[in-house]
Amino acid sequence: MTHRRTFLKGLTGLGLTTACVGADKDGDTASEVVPVRSTEPSPWNPLDEVDALGFPRGVQVGDALSNSAIVHIHTQYETIEWVLVHGVNQEWIEVQRETVAVVDGLARIELTDLHSDQVYSVVGKGSNGRSTVTRFRTALGEDDWRIVTFGATSCMGGNVPWENLSRAAEEQYDFFMLLGDTVYTNARSVQNAWQDWWQVMGIRGLSELFSSTSVIATWDDHELVNNFDWSLVEDAEIVHTNALECFHKAIPNRSNDSGTIYRKISHGQVMDIFVWDCRG
Repeated sequence: MTHRRTFLKGLTGLGLTTACVGADKDGDTASEVVPVRSTEPSPWNPLDEVDALGFPRGVQVGDALSNSAIVHIHTQYETIEWVLVHGVNQEWIEVQRETVAVVDGLARIELTDLHSDQVYSVVGKGSNGRSTVTRFRTALGEDDWRIVTFGATSCMGGNVPWENLSRAAEEQYDFFMLLGDTVYTNARSVQNAWQDWWQVMGIRGLSELFSSTSVIATWDDHELVNNFDWSLVEDAEIVHTNALECFHKAIPNRSNDSGTIYRKISHGQVMDIFVWDCRG
């Protein structure tokens, strides 16, 4: 019987060998250049002024696939226009623009017809100005491989304004993973839980991170109830429903209508990311 640790160690060794070296026709090991990400243009800076009142939480992008991404724009407008630009040859080229209705303070958009492993930027616009810009990259195509760089964090209570996330934002990762306890709430009501999410989303470190890359997120106990101690609440089903609704509203993701958060994000030949819900 193969022990799990031995099996994982073998997978790790295989992955490193495959990524970093190749073999010639006689089976001898040969050096191979590892592909890296293409150079991106300087950050997109639209001429419109930022409307911080109209767009108080900027733009969030989540679960970016090779050809699509989910976008959230929280706004006080009833309708907004969103604009998508594509980084090509060190320039930003507008590729999509649409006017959409806002429902309960949120415009939820699925961007489609995107190109794999490309950089994009998206912005929301209203009558008095625009949101801040969010930059993101699509995932690698099915047959692609290169070095993929990403960050991750969890358990974000305290230490505000989260300077580490501001530093992470400077890296412009391919994506960033929020692994749970992004917010500390009890979800006894939707209003209670959403107020906590709204406050967290406005903390500088997280808002700067959201502007720098797409996110892949799951939750943990503090998005629902501390240590999943259901004796602390009267109705576990209501708390779970409230918490799930607010999680989906705060973090753009592809499980929005499934009643759970399980999903898979693929990055070409490099990795499959399985988002599990082992706690909720």
